Amino acid sequence: MEVIPHNESIISLLLLRSDSEEILVDGSVDLFTIIRTLAPLDLVVGSVHYSIPANKLLFIGPGIAIKVIQATSEAGYRITFPDSFFDRSSKDAEILYSRLFFDYNTKMQVVNAIRPPEEVRHVLDVRAPLFARKSKALYDAAMKNHIESLLLEGLLGLPEVPDAYPTDQLSDRNLVNSFIVMLHRCYKKEHTVHFYANALHVTPRKLSRACQATYEQTAKEIILETLGKRAVNFIQSSTLSISQIAFELGFTDESNFRRFLKKQTGKTALSFRTP
Repeated sequence: MEVIPHNESIISLLLLRSDSEEILVDGSVDLFTIIRTLAPLDLVVGSVHYSIPANKLLFIGPGIAIKVIQATSEAGYRITFPDSFFDRSSKDAEILYSRLFFDYNTKMQVVNAIRPPEEVRHVLDVRAPLFARKSKALYDAAMKNHIESLLLEGLLGLPEVPDAYPTDQLSDRNLVNSFIVMLHRCYKKEHTVHFYANALHVTPRKLSRACQATYEQTAKEIILETLGKRAVNFIQSSTLSISQIAFELGFTDESNFRRFLKKQTGKTALSFRTP
């Protein structure tokens, strides 16, 4: 595996060149992952093994471990980024929290790549390092542009099925999966168990019991933990003020946000900001 230099950018670009097993993404890290295969690639996503042909785009949401089992020479590229890098508008959120990254039926979406391999190599092997040597700002801008084009390719390749949640005879696991998908889409505006339970057509008690049985956490604890992680990601990777971040995450008052973060993490909001 070869990491492309990127001047401390929060975007990570990895060229897959290894014939041995390697962890691409730690499941404890909340990163969005896009993989562009140039050659066949065997990998494990979550606990499921996949054999992926060449010229595919893979989209994997945050919190899911990814491990390469076997990769041929120059098998492809892996790009990871946090939502705080890309999530700047309602349109960004609509794309990031679509079925592309969050689908209760699967942990990974696989679509046909549109761009030819030669174009991909030129963008990532030639242009990206040139921008990185200039400045982090130029690299980030160039990579965001490339990521946007990959997301649009992915949305174009997704099958057209109703983007709905299952509501009939859900098992605890499926109910919680649907809750997690919805939470990642709506956590900025909706912080209550009642909202998610109502949307999933179950009682708050049933949802919390399912979460407890699956993750040994209540639904409220999962909501607060997710919100806390997203808050830390925002503080660490964005230039927004603490007040702006509080507003982005659905808090009407900055002091309430600071108290929430202190209670969740034991640290002050500013302690997460890199000098």
